[in-house]
Amino acid sequence: MEMSFTLDTGGIEIALRNTLLYSKKSAAEILCGAARGFVQRAVALTPPSQGKADSASKQRGEQAVESDLNRTFAGKPRDELEMLASMFGKENVRRAIRDKDGTLWVVDYEILSTDYNSMAAFHRGKRLNNGRVAGWMAAPRGGTDHRMWVPTENLERYKKFLKKRVGSLAAGWNQAASNAAIKARLPAWVKRHGNSYGTIELELGGSRLRIVIENSVPFVGRVKGLEGRMQQALDWVARDMQRRVDYCIENAGKKAGFK
Repeated sequence: MEMSFTLDTGGIEIALRNTLLYSKKSAAEILCGAARGFVQRAVALTPPSQGKADSASKQRGEQAVESDLNRTFAGKPRDELEMLASMFGKENVRRAIRDKDGTLWVVDYEILSTDYNSMAAFHRGKRLNNGRVAGWMAAPRGGTDHRMWVPTENLERYKKFLKKRVGSLAAGWNQAASNAAIKARLPAWVKRHGNSYGTIELELGGSRLRIVIENSVPFVGRVKGLEGRMQQALDWVARDMQRRVDYCIENAGKKAGFK
């Protein structure tokens, strides 16, 4: 799903012009520095990060995977599932069983599967527009369990697979970060996803300077609030550049004898 939005560039344009007046760097160097800062802030504000792309953000993403999959699947012993499937079938089962000592057991499930390959499609069908899973699927007291019952080892394997994908949204900035003119430092759990889902275009010669950065991760359009986060990243870069300009002006004033 493609998505585009227009950010307010007024602040960064002013900061770039002011920096050009007081910096010894070329216009191209200044623009690349601003792009580097933007990429780093963009990654720091791209979910699961909330301002800093650190190990805590990675763990937050992994915890979200754990929570969603526990809402979607119920891990059970494989032999128990095979027995239930042979006795009652794999779908829409609601049975009461009384064992030899008179204990009554209620078997109530919507779907059961011992096939690992069936899990991804089921999970995909239960995800909301934002990619998360609603919390209502687990059975309320006395109600049907809408989760897929799967062997515990299959559930753990699927969790491990999806946790390795944490950071894939932020990886849409990898191509820009790795460009020789930008060289932004990103955490390993973001870089591990490669540069396939992003682009960068640079025009640094002549009278026109231009850098275009794109995050083209397929699901980027479903990420709520991403436009606001990217505006925050751009504004942060503008403020940081302006602080540097103000520092240069203050220092120049002191050297000239102004207090």
